[in-house]
Amino acid sequence: MDFGSIPQISQHILLKPAQTLAAQAKAKAALADGVILYTAASLLGVLSGLLSLVFLDSQSSRLLYQGQMGSLFSNPLLYALVGLAAGLATSFIWAGLVHFLSKLLGGKGRFHALYFLFALIALPIAVLHLLNALPYLGLLLGALASLYGLYLQVLAVSRVHRLTTLRAGLAVLAALVLCGLAISVLVFLSLGPMA
Repeated sequence: MDFGSIPQISQHILLKPAQTLAAQAKAKAALADGVILYTAASLLGVLSGLLSLVFLDSQSSRLLYQGQMGSLFSNPLLYALVGLAAGLATSFIWAGLVHFLSKLLGGKGRFHALYFLFALIALPIAVLHLLNALPYLGLLLGALASLYGLYLQVLAVSRVHRLTTLRAGLAVLAALVLCGLAISVLVFLSLGPMA
């Protein structure tokens, strides 16, 4: 992959997603290319998180620094390493889950092709998430960027797995529901017995 073309591809993904994702779905990209792109997106996510901490109101910052996650947030290097590892791990879990559900719905694509497209999508969305650091407006812009990212993932699933947009949307929605349930169970279990 020619990584010099990534800024242009990212722009085209945001502005002409259907055509760009269709063209990139045909590209012969290796899984390693996707990992490199997701690493860059994860680092941008870490930067977004650090900027958000800097620009949060003082009350929220004090709560983060004094809470159980305080040691993580007070050490930027540790935060970056954990954020990078978590970003890469969740990228494989998410793409794998969506790929599996797409196959259940009749998808014909390959995992590495889907992972590569998801990585191409993650990079410009991560850049947009840098706006999260803006007070008040950042949260709304970040939410809109996330929703647009999900829409782009539906298009990617549709292109890679040769599914209708409805089936691709069902695969992404089902993955969201399953992830939400898994997180809810983990939170519930981490709270322990309530006496």
